[in-house]
This record gives sequence, structure tokens and C-alpha cells, in this order.
Amino acid sequence: MSSEESNSNRIILNVGGYKYETLRSTLEAYPETYLGEMFHNNDNDKLQPTNGNEYFIDRNGKIFTYILEFYRTGKMFIPRDDDTSKTENLRNMIKEEMEFFKIPLATEKRIDHWCQISVNKLFVVLKDLIRKAYIQGASDYLLIITPYGIYSNNNKSFKEFEIDNMDFWYHTILNSPDSITEYLENDLSYLNLSVEYVDKSEELNPSIELNIYHDPIDYDDILKVNNK
Repeated sequence: MSSEESNSNRIILNVGGYKYETLRSTLEAYPETYLGEMFHNNDNDKLQPTNGNEYFIDRNGKIFTYILEFYRTGKMFIPRDDDTSKTENLRNMIKEEMEFFKIPLATEKRIDHWCQISVNKLFVVLKDLIRKAYIQGASDYLLIITPYGIYSNNNKSFKEFEIDNMDFWYHTILNSPDSITEYLENDLSYLNLSVEYVDKSEELNPSIELNIYHDPIDYDDILKVNNK
């Protein structure tokens, strides 16, 4: 494919103010869905670019990350059922968007979402950073999660860590803020840490900040952590 063809294939979807970049061919692969039908059939009523190859859709921009993941992978990942009203509300919002975008509910993959992604590199990196900071004697520090990577300011110097599909994981965490704090606090309970979640997604450079606090350092505990 030539660079000119590649550029013409690339589109920007502005969903409720949140911009997502994808390929026209990615959407056309599912012609029975709202977006697939829109681009595959060149639906002139819907295909009204606002800026070159940018199209505005007046829907929930935060939830759209789940919809786009379906087009990219053919799977829908929906948080598991539990007793929290926030998770139930999120599930309902995702299903509402699935209905609008004509994605059949049969594609929903019912999994323990947070158990599944705990093995993802994102969580491996987060836990590794927390353990290393503890071993180095840090009692409080900052982790910054962005759509592009993770930044740590342990020892006052920021370091970036790149993660595959970071944009998807960023929006997943953004939609379930309690889940990440509970997961880290429970999974690393032996560190007696607390995690403060700060949403900065509406700022010029959107991010999620995790302020990590430890109890006073016990060097006997550090020896135990080194052996984990």
C-alpha cells in the first residue's frame, strides 16, 4: 500500500470530544455494524467529515474505547458482575453503546476482567515499580498513567515505560478507578500500601495519577519483598 493510500485509509473518530485514530478498513471488516455500514456503504447521511478525515459522533467518548477494541480484535471485554454499583453502571453503559453501534451482545466475553488483565504487562510493570520503590526505601511516590505509557518519579526522576495497547488500558482504568486501587492494595497487601487515584483526564495532557503511600519502612519486610 502506497503512503497516499495509507493516509486515505486513516480516519479520526471524534466521539463526544474524545479523538480516536483508526483505519477505515478496520471498521469495514464488520459491515453489519453501525460504523462498518457507515464506511463500507459510503453512507452520505452519516459520512460528513468535520475536518478532512475526521468524523464526529455524539456518543460516550470514554466508553468508545471498548467499542473500538471490538473492531480491532473481534472481542468485547466487559467488566465482570460484582456488587459495586459503579461496575454495574459501567456494564450498562457499555451495553448501551454496543446497541447503538449495532454490535451483537453475543460477542460479549464474560470474564473476570481484572483477573484477566492482571497478567497484562501493564500490571506487571506497575507492581514491579512499586516493589522496587519499596526496596529502595521510598515511602511515597507518584506513578502517572497516560494513553501512551507509564511514568514513575521514584528518586525524583521520571522514567517512561511503554505498554502495548496502552490507550485501551488507560481508558479501561479511567472507567473503573476503584478497581485498580483495590487490585494493587490487595495484591500487594504485604507492603501495607495505600493508593490514591487522581483523575486528570480532562487536562491538556490527560493522565491518571497514582499516589503511592507506604507505612514506615520495615527492613525485615524489605528482605521478604526481595525474596518474592
